Amino acid sequence: MSTAQPHEFGSPGRGTPDSRGHRFAREQRRFARAADRITGLTDPSMGDERERDIILRAGTVSMTTAIYTFIGLGLLLAATGAILQSGLAILASAVPNLAYFLYCSSEGVDNAQVYSRTAPRRRRWGLAIGAICALVWLGLLAAYAVTGAPLIDVSWVTSRMENTSTWTGALVGGVAGIAVTFVVFRFMARSGRRRAEAERTAPDED
Repeated sequence: MSTAQPHEFGSPGRGTPDSRGHRFAREQRRFARAADRITGLTDPSMGDERERDIILRAGTVSMTTAIYTFIGLGLLLAATGAILQSGLAILASAVPNLAYFLYCSSEGVDNAQVYSRTAPRRRRWGLAIGAICALVWLGLLAAYAVTGAPLIDVSWVTSRMENTSTWTGALVGGVAGIAVTFVVFRFMARSGRRRAEAERTAPDED
């Protein structure tokens, strides 16, 4: 005979909606902590209150720019007949918004209420731009399906990329670009530390 005791009334048991809710809340908090570490929100680089506000606003600008960049890339790929790649780019444009909603939810912010407080003009503009991009994308797909030819012919690029020397040049250029990027960031870090040290050792002006 089993000696397992049933859960008391009102206590969350395994598999109950309440226990699943607790697990989901823990996962959301874990996501927020990981996001804080990855994005550097708890890093000393956030600076003082003024700098932190500017950095957070810059992050919002960069997120919005990334969304529209992915959408633009999706439209361009659709125009060249790269249908699958176009769909992937359009789907990728939703990732920043998904991360935004997950982070807000993990910190107890009601996304629906936040959206309801959006200025009507800004909301209309956002919906209009989204609708226009969707119609253009669908139109490009429909045109390709009907004509069997892309709006922009890039076959000459494909033929050139079949040349081994072109791939070699692209590989060398990519490696050089990555190396330059690391050098630039290292220089920025060193220069920033020097300026911070100079500001700490500078005499206060009364």
